[in-house]
Amino acid sequence: MTGEALQDLWVWMSPVHDQVWSLFFTLLIGAVYWIFRAQVKLIWGVSSNSIHFIPTEDDRIEVYTEKYYVQNTGKKTAHNTEIVMSFRPDDVSLYEPRDHKESVNPNGKFIVSIPSVSPGELLIMDVVYINKRAASVESVKCDEALSKQVRFVNNRRYGPLFNFSVISLFFLGIAFLVQIIGQIILR
Repeated sequence: MTGEALQDLWVWMSPVHDQVWSLFFTLLIGAVYWIFRAQVKLIWGVSSNSIHFIPTEDDRIEVYTEKYYVQNTGKKTAHNTEIVMSFRPDDVSLYEPRDHKESVNPNGKFIVSIPSVSPGELLIMDVVYINKRAASVESVKCDEALSKQVRFVNNRRYGPLFNFSVISLFFLGIAFLVQIIGQIILR
């Protein structure tokens, strides 16, 4: 539609302008409410792993560990959260200790079921494998949503002087950009 056709349509609808505006604002407020509604946002990732070889009289024992993180970053409680792995590890522990159920489904997948994960809550799951390869996490899900895997990167923590210097330079750079843009616009 061209601008002229839209203008003609608007003139034709002049008897119902108030209703059109009411409908527009109702839809706008509904969309804003829908965008900012409380929802579950599950994220998970692997942060570290380690391998240890323990010598014995006959052979050596290989002990492999992994640490998984599951967090609800949303504003609504996640119910019936499940962590599904390709097979059962030799040991699983959750931190903070909490009520959970471990099971193996008919396809041989290992499932850790957690009744609920509160908003902002972080679960840490340590798994141990003895003389076998590590299982892979196939899914993390709850009744309300699927999860999103995030990559963890170990990085160095810097001292307060360095952090203050970086933040100061950042804000000085922003101020410089605002000043330059203001000068360009006001010319």
